[in-house]
Formats: sequence, structure tokens, C-alpha cells
Amino acid sequence: SVFDTGAAFTIGQTDSGFQPGVDKPGRQELFPGFVDIPLVPSAEAGKSIVALLNHAWTGAAPLAESSDDRRLQARTQLQVTLDGPAASHHGLAFGTNLEWLKTHDRSRAYQDIHLRFFRGSPNSVQLVNPADFSNTETLIEGYVSDAVSIGALGLSLAVQAQWAHGRNQMPDSEGSALRWASVGAHAGNRYQIGNRYPTAFGASLSHRPRAALMRAIKAVHPNGPSISTHFWNDSNQDGAFQPVELGVRTKVEGNAFSSLDPRLKQPYSREVRVEVAQRLPAAFSLKLLGFRHEQHQVLALTNTGVPSSAYDPVLVFDPGNDGATQTGDEAWLIAYNQHPQTLGQDEYLVTNTPEAAFSEGYEMHLSRASSRLRWELAFSQYRAVARPAP
Repeated sequence: SVFDTGAAFTIGQTDSGFQPGVDKPGRQELFPGFVDIPLVPSAEAGKSIVALLNHAWTGAAPLAESSDDRRLQARTQLQVTLDGPAASHHGLAFGTNLEWLKTHDRSRAYQDIHLRFFRGSPNSVQLVNPADFSNTETLIEGYVSDAVSIGALGLSLAVQAQWAHGRNQMPDSEGSALRWASVGAHAGNRYQIGNRYPTAFGASLSHRPRAALMRAIKAVHPNGPSISTHFWNDSNQDGAFQPVELGVRTKVEGNAFSSLDPRLKQPYSREVRVEVAQRLPAAFSLKLLGFRHEQHQVLALTNTGVPSSAYDPVLVFDPGNDGATQTGDEAWLIAYNQHPQTLGQDEYLVTNTPEAAFSEGYEMHLSRASSRLRWELAFSQYRAVARPAP
């Protein structure tokens, strides 16, 4: 038998600031890439599309962000090897894991605004709420596992129980809290036939809770990041925003406008794996592996303030990836126009999406190992499918 215990304390810090010399708010260009070049998609008067667009920057407006993490971890495990009935051998393990985490996040924009331009003309301004917030999470987990071998047959069994508690820390109140209790399990088998060139068959099924509590409570901390977008009437046409030019609010997003679903459930995953391994002559080995991984009760943001009925479908022209017309890749697409009376009425609910997300695929590995050289030829095919937010 072996008794093992340990503890660790970790301090982490990340800090990203503005580039030296920054003296104006972040600027985001909307649709700068549309270049109407009939028939010839790559050039106009000898200039490439890249040259025509090289003065347009289309990234997200910048934020200065920093975070501090404090993490305390402790674990204990007892392993016991026993002989059981029917010539079986057992490798039992009992363990507990304890984790405490505290995070402190901050972010800000230059002058707390972002400017948006539509094809070079002033379009809208985003008021950015400076974020400064802390969160804590406590995780307690217990598990028991058994690795059983009966001749050529191997079994792996495990069960875990988990309790997690998270809290938004507020200076003048206790803040909001979230608690999850869950159970996970794993079962697998492996069977080997043959002696000189053995073949091994394996399969496993697992059900595991997902670590998503901290992400959920961070999304609703009142002091977290949030953005309010307004029309911008640049009356003096100088491309610089003044408070008197602030127009009607068109959209809000972020923590100040988000809340937790009181029936929010912990996400979990289920996975099935099947494997075949074959030993070949000349020290070759061939392994085939297939899997399917499903995620359930995935966290999602639902806009309860502006429902889908507040949008009308409209046809818009898409010039294609080359940004040019009459080149064969243009099309008419359906976009959605929001009713004006619902602008700026967004309210978000952190909830569970009813649809499951999944990934699946298979792999093939052909390898050979000697005392001085190992090489491997691998092939894999993989896909991941999920329904995103509207």
C-alpha cells in the first residue's frame, strides 16, 4: 500500500497595457474591405486589393487588462494492491482533492470609449465600463477507483463526487453565490488475445462534470466589464468624440446587464472510446481509435430583453471573400434588422442551452521503435459540432 499527500500554493499575474505613445481611443472600422472592382478581383490600375486596404485596421478596439490569481491545492491518495477471487488482481485507489481559487481582474479602455467608423465615416461610440472585480471558488472532490486484471482481461472502474462553491466578492455586501454538487463515473475494459503478435481490444464510457462555475459567476459580477453602444453624431466632422455628440443607445452587453438563471445547472460531458491495437512483425505496431465526446447543459447567454421576434429578415448583397463584384463568388444573404423601439433594451441570462455539443473522430497510428529510433505515421479525421448563440 502507498499513502501519498501533497499541497501547493500558486501565485499568477498577467498584465497587458497600452502600447507606449497611445494618445487616442481605440478605433474599429466596420466593413472597410468592400472594394467594387468589376470583373478583375485582384487588381485595379496595378494595385492589389491588399494595397488598396492596407490603411484599414479591422481588429477589436483594444483593452488594457490585468489579472491576479491565488490558488491553493491539496490532495491525498491511498493506493492498495489486493488479490481477489477468480485469480483477479485489484489496484484500489481512494483520494480527495481540495482547491481554493481567488481571482482579481481589471480592464479599461483609453478614455473609457471605443470609436466605430462605417467605411471611414463616424458611426457609433461605445462607452466602456472600467472593470475591477474579484471572485472566489472552492472545490472539494472525493474519488475511488479500481484497476482489475483477470488474465488477459483488464477492467477500470472509477466514481467521483464533487462539490463546488463560487462567490462574487463585493466591498459592501456578500455578493452572489453559486453551488454545484455532482457525481462522475468511468468504466473501461481491455482484452488481449494472441502471444507472438497480440491483438488488444479496448472500450470505455465516462460521465464527468465540467469545471464551469468560475466562468458563470464572472459573467454576472456587477463590477465586471460592460459596454453601451450609442449612435454618434459627429457634428463638427473632426473624427473625435465629444460627450455632446452622444446619440441614442442602440445596444448594451456585459456584466452590468447579465444575471444568473436561478435554475442554472452544471455542464457535464459523456465520452465513448473504442480502441484496437495490433502488434506486427519487425517491431511494428498498429493502433485504431474512435471516440465521441458530448457536452450537455452547456452555458449560454440568452437575450431576454430583445427576443428573436424583434428582428425582420432582409436580403443583403455579399461580394464574397475577394470584396469584388462580378467575380463569381457573390451572393444574396439573409440578415436581420432589429426593430428600432427595441434598441438598447438588451438583458442577458446566463443559462443552459438545450442542445448538446459534440465532437467525434477516429485516428490511426502505425509506429516502429528500436533502441535508437522511433517513428510514427498517423492519420486522423475529426469534427466538432455545436449550435452557437444567435
